[in-house]
Amino acid sequence: ALYIEVRRWEPTPDSRGMKADGVIVALDAVMVDPKTGGVLWQVHRPSRPVPVYGVVLTGQANVIVAETVMREIFASLGPIQPSA
Repeated sequence: ALYIEVRRWEPTPDSRGMKADGVIVALDAVMVDPKTGGVLWQVHRPSRPVPVYGVVLTGQANVIVAETVMREIFASLGPIQPSA
């Protein structure tokens, strides 16, 4: 089972208010073996900004940042190895 707790998600607005140039994100992700309850993998992402290159609408920024953060945290798992 995968549990993700978003501890902070704060768009950094530009001067026009409805747009964002990034989002400050902090989260924890934990993968647990449902049979044993043992933690298989976990990552703590401290609060720091994720820039959006070019200023976009806040909703678009949220999607871009979510994809960026998920790639970042899952990169720590390394490449998937084919089973033998």
